[in-house]
Amino acid sequence: LVGAQYALVAEVTEARLVRAEARLRRGALDEAFADADAGVQRARGYHFAGRLLYKRIGVEAGVGWQPTVHAHEDYEATVLALEPTALAILRDEALGRAAQLLDGLLARLSGNRTTTPTERVVRSGVPSFDAVPYHPSTRHAAREALQRISVEPPAVVEAALRAVCAARGESPTPLCHLGELQLWMGRYGDAHASFEAALAITVARWGYIGRGAAELLLGDPERALATLAEGVRRMDNTTGPSLFVYRAEAHFALGQLEAAQRDLEHSTESTPRRIAAFALLARVRAARGDLDGADRALARFAVVARPLWLDARRESGSTPSSYREAPEACDRVLAHALRMLRGNRSSSCHVYALADGTLRDVPLTLAEPARARSLALDGIERALRGAGARR
Repeated sequence: LVGAQYALVAEVTEARLVRAEARLRRGALDEAFADADAGVQRARGYHFAGRLLYKRIGVEAGVGWQPTVHAHEDYEATVLALEPTALAILRDEALGRAAQLLDGLLARLSGNRTTTPTERVVRSGVPSFDAVPYHPSTRHAAREALQRISVEPPAVVEAALRAVCAARGESPTPLCHLGELQLWMGRYGDAHASFEAALAITVARWGYIGRGAAELLLGDPERALATLAEGVRRMDNTTGPSLFVYRAEAHFALGQLEAAQRDLEHSTESTPRRIAAFALLARVRAARGDLDGADRALARFAVVARPLWLDARRESGSTPSSYREAPEACDRVLAHALRMLRGNRSSSCHVYALADGTLRDVPLTLAEPARARSLALDGIERALRGAGARR
């Protein structure tokens, strides 16, 4: 039932989180984590319920809790406001008690899975709802700074990220976001150093994913695969959604086409806004002789990444439309499109570079149509409220 309903609202944060909870209860932990991650990433604001769900999935996977600030800083202030004994429970590594606590906190939010969480309370026999205190996380601050790249020069964005790093130096998260920016700008050596610095603080999923991505883009796909595998092991055999596309690209570089296609099929199905995955999937299918499948992936890429597709065709000096008609030309254009993306394999911010270094961005309306409509409606609603207040 959740799957059927979800198909109608695939771009909605709350739908992702509901399906993540359903998958958690069924024991499909990788899929649950992918949904929770996608829901939080696309949320317009800090998503406390999503953070709780992250932790709950981790507990179910048997991931221990490290007694360090960063392990809980992204939600600890809000948790403490609801349950003063929470961190002691989480940090004693008793996973059963942690699961009970997190289930209780999610239950206290009732069915509210929005970015404005509320707690159901009863006073004098009358039920009502209290707002849960807002405490933005380090990850939210770093993500907000990184996504300014759509409208700000790279130097300004980097300065904003370094400010977050300085303010919250006990966490690896800002350094991971700085490394991601450096991947997007093609500064792979700098990115590798940032991810190394993050991992020097503590184990971090994106520290390993980012370091593996940097190694791939520095020309060492075998080392990249080893780093990505190490990250999965260190995170108690759990994965993150962005791992699949980088791992697939490393497999592709080594001619391991079946493994590459398996990861890309998973990536495009679980995170359909990760535009680079469709370009890679088209190339892999074509390399395996499946030109019809390659054309299906190409058609999707040409729609959701229209500006990048057109710019890549222009800079490549070729205007193919299908693998069936022009396989070599199509592959050449898609390979160039991936070079234009540099190290950007994001599902939420699609910045790429022209040959002269000019940065462009795939518009939200193409890559994330439902979210764009939602944002537009929010803006109209705010404007109407403001007009009403002035009257």
